[in-house]
Amino acid sequence: MNWKTRSPHSIQCGDLTISRTRHGGKELYTLWRGEKRLGIYGSAAKAKQAAEEQGQ
Repeated sequence: MNWKTRSPHSIQCGDLTISRTRHGGKELYTLWRGEKRLGIYGSAAKAKQAAEEQGQ
């Protein structure tokens, strides 16, 4: 997958986006397909792995 920087807090590959978010004071990574949230992960690597499993 070829990820490109979308903003200082997110990367994008096709219609998938991983954004750095804070939940309860903890830094997490949210995977999106368009406007649909696919999951929240503890690391960017785990979010990327989940994106690969989505078949993008």
